[in-house]
Amino acid sequence: MEKKKNSIIELLRFIFAMNVVKNHGYFPYQGSLFSPEGISVEFFFVLSGFLFAMSLKKYEDRFIVKDALIMYKDKLLRLGIPFFVGIGFNVLYAVTFKTSDFNVWVYLWYVEDMLIVFGIFFLLRRIFKNDIVFFSIIFAIAVGSSVVHAMPSFRSWGFFRALPAISIGMLTSKLPKLDPKYKPMVLVGFSVACLAVLRILLFEFSFAEEEVLDVVIYPALIYFAFQIDCSNRVLDYLGAISFGLYAFQSVARYMRDVGYQNRWLQFAVILACAVAADLIKRLIVYLKTRRKAQELLPQNNPSE
Repeated sequence: MEKKKNSIIELLRFIFAMNVVKNHGYFPYQGSLFSPEGISVEFFFVLSGFLFAMSLKKYEDRFIVKDALIMYKDKLLRLGIPFFVGIGFNVLYAVTFKTSDFNVWVYLWYVEDMLIVFGIFFLLRRIFKNDIVFFSIIFAIAVGSSVVHAMPSFRSWGFFRALPAISIGMLTSKLPKLDPKYKPMVLVGFSVACLAVLRILLFEFSFAEEEVLDVVIYPALIYFAFQIDCSNRVLDYLGAISFGLYAFQSVARYMRDVGYQNRWLQFAVILACAVAADLIKRLIVYLKTRRKAQELLPQNNPSE
């Protein structure tokens, strides 16, 4: 049975994915609002760290190499069709335009750095099995990498955007949930975090505000969101196509540079690809579920 999704988190994934698409120039509206110079990716890093910390126990039973391979297989399969199509179009772009600085990742750079950081933390977890020791190391990494990321020479390095944000997300997962009787406090905390994010997304922001966003606001947004019981199929669907919106920018990039400059067309293709990829995924899940159900049905005995 598929695990119940948190629809607020799914909505946030969609909003930040759309913001990335707009920021890269593939959305029809190109005004000054919602142009945060790439800070939306940090939300996905913090969220991935939060979820990764809670999934680590799944990869502790087998030989370390086998568990690592299973972990990476799970992550890549979860990214699914959008990831592989995005990589394919990046290769096609390099072949078509014979680029000297070939890069198979391009917009998917954040996936590359996320997988590298996951590998580092997976190895550390296998070495340090005590929770206190392990998360103390994660805390030290979060502090040290945040300091490095603040240095002008390293601010544009994807790895030093991924490392602090993912480690902060992992630390956030260890915060105890508030007692249900404090539900108003959860709603207030979530509302304040939303307003702080909206303030930075809508208007110009300072370096200090950006650092607070990564270290405090995004973790608070995710921490409180996971304590709000919200289930909505529409919001879940928006979350389901969010990574497709991000990955299929590679298709729009190829279109743009072969001559299709219309942003309405570019965004329509991104959206259509994301919807199609989700439909294919749902069809595959349906067929697998139906096949398993048929295998569980009692077989007719010819002798009866």
